[in-house]
Amino acid sequence: MRRLVVFSLVLALLALISPHTLAATPASGSVSDTATSTNWSGPVFAGGTYTSGDRGAKCFDASGQPKSPQATSGSSACDVFTLNVNVAPSFWTNKAGGVAVRLDNFGTNDIDLYVYVRNADGTKGSFVTSSGGVAGQPENAIIDNAAGGYYVVAVAFAVLASSYDGHATFFVTAGHAATPPIVTNPPGYPAYRASSDPYLSHSEPHITMNPRNHNNLVAGSKMYVNLANYLFKIGMYASFDGGRTWTDTGQLPGYPTALPSDCPDGPTFSAACLVTTSDVWTTFDDEGNAYAMVLYAPQGASSTGWGMNLHKSTDGGLHWSAPIVIHDHQGGLLRDLFLDDKNAIAVDNYTQATAPFAANTPGDGKIGTMYSCWNLDDTTSGLHQDIVVSTSVDAGATWSVPEVVSLGQDLEIGCQFAITPSGTVFISWFHYATTVAGAPGQMFAARSDNHGVTWSPPVLVANVNPLPTKLPGSRFRNLSIPAMAASPDGSVYVTWADYHTANNGTKDGDILVSKSTNGGITWSAPARVNQDKIGNGKDQFQPQIAVTSLGQVNISYFDRRNDPDNFYIDTYLSRSDDGGAHWSDIRVTQKMWDPSINPPISGSGEFIGDYQGLVADDDVAIPFWQDTHIGPYQEVYAARVPNLADLTVAGISFSNNQAPEGDKVTITARVANIGYRAATNVRVRFAVDGVTQGTDQTVASLAAGASANVSIVWPSQGKPGTHTAQVTVDPLNTIRESDETNNTGMATFFIKGNKVKNSSFETASTASPSQPANWTSTGTGTRYDVSGGHAADGLAAAGIVAGAVPGQAGKWTSDAIAVVAGAYYDVNATVLTGGAAAHPTLVVTAVGTVSGVTGPLLTLTQLVPKNTVTQLLGQVQIPAGVSQVVIELREELDANLTIYYDKIGLFAPD
Repeated sequence: MRRLVVFSLVLALLALISPHTLAATPASGSVSDTATSTNWSGPVFAGGTYTSGDRGAKCFDASGQPKSPQATSGSSACDVFTLNVNVAPSFWTNKAGGVAVRLDNFGTNDIDLYVYVRNADGTKGSFVTSSGGVAGQPENAIIDNAAGGYYVVAVAFAVLASSYDGHATFFVTAGHAATPPIVTNPPGYPAYRASSDPYLSHSEPHITMNPRNHNNLVAGSKMYVNLANYLFKIGMYASFDGGRTWTDTGQLPGYPTALPSDCPDGPTFSAACLVTTSDVWTTFDDEGNAYAMVLYAPQGASSTGWGMNLHKSTDGGLHWSAPIVIHDHQGGLLRDLFLDDKNAIAVDNYTQATAPFAANTPGDGKIGTMYSCWNLDDTTSGLHQDIVVSTSVDAGATWSVPEVVSLGQDLEIGCQFAITPSGTVFISWFHYATTVAGAPGQMFAARSDNHGVTWSPPVLVANVNPLPTKLPGSRFRNLSIPAMAASPDGSVYVTWADYHTANNGTKDGDILVSKSTNGGITWSAPARVNQDKIGNGKDQFQPQIAVTSLGQVNISYFDRRNDPDNFYIDTYLSRSDDGGAHWSDIRVTQKMWDPSINPPISGSGEFIGDYQGLVADDDVAIPFWQDTHIGPYQEVYAARVPNLADLTVAGISFSNNQAPEGDKVTITARVANIGYRAATNVRVRFAVDGVTQGTDQTVASLAAGASANVSIVWPSQGKPGTHTAQVTVDPLNTIRESDETNNTGMATFFIKGNKVKNSSFETASTASPSQPANWTSTGTGTRYDVSGGHAADGLAAAGIVAGAVPGQAGKWTSDAIAVVAGAYYDVNATVLTGGAAAHPTLVVTAVGTVSGVTGPLLTLTQLVPKNTVTQLLGQVQIPAGVSQVVIELREELDANLTIYYDKIGLFAPD
């Protein structure tokens, strides 16, 4: 929601301020590519408005001209500066840039900025941009590709009595790529879409995990009915499989419903469109009940009277109760003097809610103290936004009077709770403006040791360099609001986005974290969480934190490190297993997204929300965010980032992959842990051809990312042929892993058998004058010319020479050769071509009809150039049921072919 400050004494103070005829000094100015800046000062004015939705329209009369004089006080107090940008629209062809407009130097007051086109007749044209940030912070807006005339409007949103300074700066930048860069390393994780409703963009998602069933997740987000006018509701989502699939349950009940089709662009909207629920925060109690806390603005986001409501679900988030009032400002004077904003809720699932505060046990029907907080924009104490806490000891049915915990401070926002196993509750917040000009922002924390009855004074966690309202090159607003979580050992963490300067002079946003180990009395110096290069000009922002039962710290955040232009956005997760001393970064998203695609337009400009969601346990972290990576609107997604060991067989090798029969073969497996947690006592099981080999071996420990080699020795005597080695890590499935499907690896190896058969046909009864014995020729014509018969050295001159007959094939066929089923045999033939190329083919065929055996067992064929000796060489395994085979050597071409007949045959492998 819009962060507002309202007054206790505004009316009285305004009555004491003399009227001014408001006019910027000077009243107009110009910029261009050669005269790049102009400055002005606004006169002292005062006022307060709750109608930010009109975007400064009250500064213009009915004809569209700026009012003259402008109102000096009250809800219409304005100042208008005329800005001329002296470049033609064509200047921006193939360029990016515009004019940066800034309002500052107005102390802790709240001035809003709006920009309109100035028509040629001096009337107000179309709305261009705006900035409506928190009180005391400069307002910044960008006029993209600026050309022509504009009105820069300063609106007294909440000003006691203050002037301001205005600045307009013309700039040209390199811009950014038209589409997000494609980055595949690191790869990221699948995104599971939660939002499937008819609403437009979504933002500010929050998520919680059922402590009794970690697969049950409940979440919520804003969902927009009108983007240009920033109109939205709160919708809810439920998952029962750990975030892999979601049920979009739609709008929370108890409020007027409206769809985008019901709320087209104004100028006026129905009450159903204007009624607002916002800033959803979710939690579970230890009985499995889910809760959603929302800001409720019955008159709309531009009204007063904001309050806090609670909804309860007893079925895992599928159905929700009617609103339960935590706090409201609906009656009388309070409606105009107070409003509640930026809330959070938590349940103490460690201790019961009433004395003696015994330990809370899931399923015992006891629900611990519930804590809610928000910043109370309190008109009774001056310009203060106080952090207040309200508690419930009856499962949210009734709530205590809010108690201020940010004592003595002025402007606060962004409270969040952390509860330790002892029942001690902590709260943190961002102190974003002070009465001291130029003072840094600050993170504060307080604690309660008595279940919220009393709170300690605020303790400084760290000084903060707040993010600029808009990051360079971006149009969406940002805040450095903190996130907080507690560890089972009682340590407490606070994290935030900090915009600081590196040693190389570069400013960018980084995620920082501070830790307390003594109950929040003192806090460590901030440590950098994201591990990309320091000072690289890439921004990280909007962190969320979760600590697991083993004490692992998880922090998710938006990240632009993978875009050279620092524009497109990823989601990242950083983890620490040593209490925040060291961090590792994990890319969550697989694609970057464009925040400028159809964003909601809030009073502060384009909007992507102020926070995202995260839950984590010892198995997985589940970031929850919105983006535009697959559609024209911001949709809400979850991803599962494993937090377990993941054991796999990374490779299998052999001491000899062609070992002779009788040798001992060493089989070595490289087992690896590719997960995120160490594994101990890792069993490794070997099998060859399905037979387990010996007993399981054990690796004492495998750290995340580590690997180890494990070996066995396998005897090959009497086992010729091809074999399959199978290695299984964690065969008994005793180690919990993120992926249980990748624990087995397989590889084949070969054992050369001893020679058992030589059918090279060197035993012919006669060698001349006919072909060798045991061979039969087929075909017609003169086929063979035997010259000299069989020669012991196998020279070609002593071989069989085919007398080629054009267009006819020749075939030599062996006698039947006895073989052993299942055995492997080498098959070879050596031939010499004559004066032309030949095409010899060697075929092994089973003798007789054998069930399941069709066609040749082996075919070797090769086109051989002329006058070339070549060898046809292969290997065949004899199928079951086959006891005899024949070998055929065919020549298909019109060519001479000499066969070395003492070098043809079927052999058991050597």
